[in-house]
Amino acid sequence: MSSTRPQRKATKRLYANDGAPTDLDVEMSEGEQQTTSKSKGSVDKGKGKSKTTKSKSKRAAAAVASDEEDELDSGSEVEQPTKKRKKTTKKKYQRKNGKQKKGKLELISTLPVELLAEICTHLTPGDLLALSFTSKAFRSLLISPASVSLWKASRRSVGLPDLTAGDMTEAQYAHLVFGTHCDICGCKETKLADFSLRKFLCNPCRQKNWVKLTWRLEQDLPHLHPKARLLTLKTPHSAVERRWRSWAHEYGFLPDLEAISDKLWELDPKAPADADGSEVEEDAELLRELLENDETHESTPTRTRQPRRPSMYGYRAPTVGEGSSLADDGDAEAEGESEAEDGDGVVEDEDSEKRRAALEAFVKDREELRKKAAEDGKKILDAVLELRKAARAEMANKSTKKWFAGYDRRATIKLKILDELKDYEEEDFINAPLWYSSKLINEGGPVTDESWEEIKPRVVKLLARIKAQHEETDRVNEQQARQRALLPRYKKLLDIQPNKESRHSLPLFDDFLHLPSVKELWETDEADPEDDEVWGEHLDAIIDELDEYRLDVRLQAVQTILAATTEMDEDELDGDVDTFGPDSYDDEWLARPTSFLVCSLPDCRDQNQRRYHHAGTFQAREPRPTFFGSLPDLLAHQHEHHSSVTFTDKQRKKREEEGHVGHYHLPPLVVSALSSIIELAGVKDEEATVDQLDELTRNSPPTFSWNITGLPAYLEWENSPSSKRYYTRWTELIEEALKQSEKAAKSISKRLLEVPTIVLHDRVADKEERQKERAKKRKWKGRKRAKRGGGRRRPWDYDSD
Repeated sequence: MSSTRPQRKATKRLYANDGAPTDLDVEMSEGEQQTTSKSKGSVDKGKGKSKTTKSKSKRAAAAVASDEEDELDSGSEVEQPTKKRKKTTKKKYQRKNGKQKKGKLELISTLPVELLAEICTHLTPGDLLALSFTSKAFRSLLISPASVSLWKASRRSVGLPDLTAGDMTEAQYAHLVFGTHCDICGCKETKLADFSLRKFLCNPCRQKNWVKLTWRLEQDLPHLHPKARLLTLKTPHSAVERRWRSWAHEYGFLPDLEAISDKLWELDPKAPADADGSEVEEDAELLRELLENDETHESTPTRTRQPRRPSMYGYRAPTVGEGSSLADDGDAEAEGESEAEDGDGVVEDEDSEKRRAALEAFVKDREELRKKAAEDGKKILDAVLELRKAARAEMANKSTKKWFAGYDRRATIKLKILDELKDYEEEDFINAPLWYSSKLINEGGPVTDESWEEIKPRVVKLLARIKAQHEETDRVNEQQARQRALLPRYKKLLDIQPNKESRHSLPLFDDFLHLPSVKELWETDEADPEDDEVWGEHLDAIIDELDEYRLDVRLQAVQTILAATTEMDEDELDGDVDTFGPDSYDDEWLARPTSFLVCSLPDCRDQNQRRYHHAGTFQAREPRPTFFGSLPDLLAHQHEHHSSVTFTDKQRKKREEEGHVGHYHLPPLVVSALSSIIELAGVKDEEATVDQLDELTRNSPPTFSWNITGLPAYLEWENSPSSKRYYTRWTELIEEALKQSEKAAKSISKRLLEVPTIVLHDRVADKEERQKERAKKRKWKGRKRAKRGGGRRRPWDYDSD
């Protein structure tokens, strides 16, 4: 019976920089395997993998049959049947004139290898990397050992330093700096790699696999070897920041930590225990008795667990000089000999000696690699930042030259138009976006008499489009003037409402303008919106449409809440006011926290803290989070902060197609987070109130006192997709859930978010628990001190001999 390390889930990710092939190595080694396929005869040229035994037997049988045919008739030649070409339904690309477009890359494949190599010397490492993924021929050329000089010359031409660690090939180096895909998920949302860890990851993968290399790592991940964090590659950049270095903490890559931990568990014959105390001592004594009575365990090399010594923060593993086999000093050897003489230890055999030697070599190599990789990471980061700075400067220089060239060309064409075309004046070129954005006008170099005659017909067509744009602009300006004339009438409708609830239930001004009866007053110039008679003719229809708007907003709100919080399908939600009206879902139902809605208007979240001068003092306006509340409060918020919001024709058309009336939504992540918070409060969903949720994270007393009884509790979002996990108010957690929902919806990969796991931490209860743990530690310390005879022996307690 032997003590083993804690079990954990197996991982497919190998630790980096220890000879294990990465995905890039496997993909790039296909070209090398292809070059050796003739000598081996067992490599599939199409995929670069060895064929199965079945294919080998078929090939051998075919070879025997061909030998027999050669013996029967050596003079005859066997004609192999030609393979039929695979039919395809794709049509070849053809130009408008009917001629087929010729491929430009076909000429490159016909060039000699020497000429291709000379061309590659003038490319950047990013270009070589992209070229190596175009075809197998280029991959075999660029990944072969003979092409290392090409990569080095290309890398040095852009100013990238040489690596001293020697843990990456030139192709891997190029992928680290100029890569475009994440090493884990393969998405293209990565902007900058971490050069100390040799990883090119996107933000979600960084958040998931980045760990802080502190003493808490052994408590959070107990399955890791205690010395794994001392041998893994480290980086000063956290999962969030990638430009500025953090001098307080160091970070590591979790898959590398797990792989190095597996290697250490394999090589280290001893392992620390999980805790210290009476239970561990009893288990150790029981283990010794079993080992003494069982001869099979004495002959088999085992790995025993040493108890970890307590610390002020809990239990931690012994250091290098205390209990781990990584310590190779005289004290450890003396303790081992004494344990062997007493019969308490395990006799080391030849295998353990080999493991010890392999462990020392592994530790030495990892320490050296870790030091050099950190130095290389700093040099690469500085070089990459300089490259980006130079690229931005070059881009700005090109943009400036392009602007001046376009300005000269545009001025020349303008003079020729005014001289030759009498229908255009100087005012026609003012406020004409198409004139300043057209490539025909702004690109193409200086304008000569010959080039002007060539482009003149196209310029005339462009001028006709510009004139049409001017007419459309004039029409829109007239409509906006008529819309502004309706603003006083809209405000009068707000003032005549009997109460605030009725006033807030009216649509916003932009929504009011698009009511059918109101739209007739400003869309055309047939009706004058300032005429009282015309307004009186449309007033009854406008009031009816306002009442219908109120019902539609409430109906859509109830349907949105039920669709997010229940399992009702679309057929069940497809009802009218009679089904989802106030009789079934009253105002009390809408006031529940489970019926809260999120404002969907743009710029609802104001993250800037603005300061302004008022009455001789400077006052600050606090940042405004995205509104989350009941439907009446939501409508009041929109009239207060979004009364002047406007929508484009495209946005308005999209809302009409989707059938949206109100400006609110309810993301699933927010519903899950709110449900977890209500569950932590210990109340039912239909009985929960805002006051109960506020009481969940109670605040400390406003006045200072030495006898504080109500310490604030806080919430922890354990699987948060961001680095922020702790919140003192439940509304702050809901705001973070809204941010993550918006971020996931805008991402290219459309990543899915996990169901939030939220934990409530009561500081009073945590304080009492820590006091109990300290008392327990002092109790076991006293027992151990009494067992040793009154305490730990000091150097002066020993005899003089």
